[in-house]
Amino acid sequence: MGALRTTVWTLGAIGFGIFLARFSIGGKTLVERGEAAWRGHSGPAQVEKVKEKISDTVDDAKMAIKAKLENQPVESHSEKDREAVNKLVAKRGTK
Repeated sequence: MGALRTTVWTLGAIGFGIFLARFSIGGKTLVERGEAAWRGHSGPAQVEKVKEKISDTVDDAKMAIKAKLENQPVESHSEKDREAVNKLVAKRGTK
């Protein structure tokens, strides 16, 4: 049963491919129209635009990360504060 199903689907796909390659609408086959659309939408100029957008986005992200890291609060504790924290930690550790 599986071999028959595979054969039917394969024949259907081949038939559909032949239909796409042979049937013409307005003097062009569907395959020719697809190829023309594919060639018309992508090109070196568009690829360069995408590369520039990606580069700009990466640069913006790097600048945002750098700004965030520079603006982080600096923790400054006095020696007295450190001693108090160490005493609290020591008390908890002995229980």
